[in-house]
Amino acid sequence: MISFGRLLTAGLISFAATALAPVSALSAPHKTHLLTIGVCPPWKKIPGNPKATAGMAAGCKNDVEAMTKALRKVMPIQQAEVTTLLNEQATHAGVVGAMRDLASEAGDHDRVVIYVNLHGGDMPAVYKGYRTRDEVLALYTVEEPRDFLKASADGRWMTARAFRDLVNQVQAREIVVIFDSCDSGGAFRDFEYNQAGRYGTGWNGRQAVIFSAHGDQLANFSAAGDTALFTSIFARGLTAAKGGSLGDVFDEARIQTHRDIRARCKSGGTPAAITKNHRAYLAYCTQMPRAYDPYGLLDDIALKTP
Repeated sequence: MISFGRLLTAGLISFAATALAPVSALSAPHKTHLLTIGVCPPWKKIPGNPKATAGMAAGCKNDVEAMTKALRKVMPIQQAEVTTLLNEQATHAGVVGAMRDLASEAGDHDRVVIYVNLHGGDMPAVYKGYRTRDEVLALYTVEEPRDFLKASADGRWMTARAFRDLVNQVQAREIVVIFDSCDSGGAFRDFEYNQAGRYGTGWNGRQAVIFSAHGDQLANFSAAGDTALFTSIFARGLTAAKGGSLGDVFDEARIQTHRDIRARCKSGGTPAAITKNHRAYLAYCTQMPRAYDPYGLLDDIALKTP
């Protein structure tokens, strides 16, 4: 996806060829596992707007339910293979435990889909004891941390890199991760730079990661305020699909999300203080989902026909 600006040595070229050779064929997976994570913390409020606060608080439950139903409609996901972590269940310890369970249960011929819906942001963080800057996932806490940097260091919140490391423990043949959070595209390079090293461990699968926004964009709510914009559009597209691929539905949801928020901003559906401020406009009004899918997995996942 990017140019590293330097020539690869013959040894690295040889390694890459070896690593890519075993990428999985297109036969149907043995099982499809679904893990959904939704966090609407009790401390997140919109000042002076209790109705909007209530809608936002209900959003992650609505989104998790919508995505679970939509994905089960288009993929062979049995109820026994569905795990949901909602609010109090989605603490740091809860997410780590669920990911480790997934890693132990998913076979190397299985498919895994992980959907993550929570507040997030590109900010200073601590990863493996080192200061860095990364997309930080606001896992469930009863109170809002006063020190965001400390929250990523002491195991209340989680960097996208740390979440990626948990995904790396999953050895399934096909892995799809879907993030719906503000600035989620800030994690793009976390997954991109990690891919070659993962093949070096002997894994022979494929992975695609969907981000609901670029690294400098908010992930908006729908106009009703009780669902995430991208999730609601993506789930509706999956539900209405008459075939095609997961990539087809994502492509349509991607552009529709962008057009929806632009139209809302142009029509006065967003406060004037945002639309008249260039920097705020770019953050609020230009949301564009993106995907990291180097081996075309999204296009190769055929959706079940009705």
